[in-house]
Parts: sequence; structure tokens; C-alpha cells
Amino acid sequence: MKKLLIIVGLPGSGKDTQIEALAERRKLTVIRVGDLVREKAKNDERVARDLKEGNLADDAMVNELIASEINNAGAADYLVSDGFPRDLDQAKWLDDFLRKNNVELDKVMFIKVDDAVALERLLKRGRDDDNEATIKHRVGVFHRQTDEVVEYYQNSGKLVEIDGNGTPTEVIEDIKAELGW
Repeated sequence: MKKLLIIVGLPGSGKDTQIEALAERRKLTVIRVGDLVREKAKNDERVARDLKEGNLADDAMVNELIASEINNAGAADYLVSDGFPRDLDQAKWLDDFLRKNNVELDKVMFIKVDDAVALERLLKRGRDDDNEATIKHRVGVFHRQTDEVVEYYQNSGKLVEIDGNGTPTEVIEDIKAELGW
């Protein structure tokens, strides 16, 4: 049976770094929503404009991308979702999709970092869409939308909060301990 681990956190919380560290320990199929959307933006002007402005991509389009990735994974795969769901509607859609497609939601890891830490990390990353105004906008969007997702999964008993302000090594050790790896 496929299992899904959701990793949620502010842009700059270290999700990519932690997923890479997990992949060194176990075979994972990683679903990176940001990568999927950036790939889609190459051929879709509206998506490209949303990215440049720091807005989240359309839910229906993102849901379709996620469904395709999960459906194309092997039956015994351990899946990791990086950055999805971003809002409450996506979380409810995902729960329904997982139920209908016999995929178990293992845990939801919330890598919690201070806004200032996320800003500092992203400015150092140096991607084209990583300027201070865009980052602050994305952080605000995260709080407006994804804070509800964190609460939703906390109420379901699936949420595990990880302190992401520490070093990458400290954070991965906390995550591995929570997963029993």
C-alpha cells in the first residue's frame, strides 16, 4: 500500500533539505509541488505570472498534478509531498483522494520556522523569484491559507510539529525520531 508523508512549512523552512536527508535513508517518491508548478509555468503564461507575483497556483490545476503523481507511483512506494496541501480545500480534497485511491496518510510534518529565519534563508538561496517583497508576500499567503491546514491536521491527530529553526542536522534527527527511522 502506498503511504504518504506530507511535509509542510514556510518557504525557506528547509523542506527540500530535510527531504533529501530522508531520501538518503529510504527510497522515496518525492512530489515537489513547487517543481511541478514551475514546470507547468514554462508553458502557461498565467501560472508564470502567478509565480512571479508570489501567488499560489490554481487549486484545480495543482490537484490534477498531485493526482497524476500519486497515481503514477508504484503500489508499494513511500510518497513525500513537499508543499501540498497549501490550503484547507486542498487538504480536504487530498483526504478524499487518498481514501478513494487506497493511499494511507502516514503523518503530516510541520517544519515550523520564524518568519525572519525563512526570509533570511530564501534571500541567500538566490532563485529568480526570491526577492524580499515576493518572499514577504509568500509568507503572508502561507499564514493566511496554510495555517488552517496545520490546524486541520492537528485536529485529526496526524500533525507532528518539528522545530525548523535549528541546524539541518538537528531538524532531520527530530524528523527521523518522529518517523521511527
